[in-house]
Amino acid sequence: MSLEELNKTIFINDGKIKNIKINFDSYENERHQKANVEVVLECRKVDNLEKMSISLIFSENVYYDLFDENLSFYGSGDYSDITLLKDTDDRYYLSLDPYDNSGKPNEEDNDIIKSDKLKINIS
Repeated sequence: MSLEELNKTIFINDGKIKNIKINFDSYENERHQKANVEVVLECRKVDNLEKMSISLIFSENVYYDLFDENLSFYGSGDYSDITLLKDTDDRYYLSLDPYDNSGKPNEEDNDIIKSDKLKINIS
């Protein structure tokens, strides 16, 4: 599913963080590692508000800045707003704690993930 399709069919705000995983795969016979970050969110469908889970898998040139004290603030995992978009550098951007809820990246955003690729799975 593309980001555009996601935004048309699923409410991603007012959801729940179910899981965040950071995966490392080592290249064979090399010291380099390749990382991806998977974020699983519970959201609602636009057409009938039915609960569903989406998996956001960020890969290739992944940057993440997750602060455990912020993540523990979520407690039950509930959140009101997040920012998920493709930025002006053609990279995917997620903030689980946007500073001003404008839907745009802000230097004051917290709990950020950026990457060149994003795979979206629905379950």
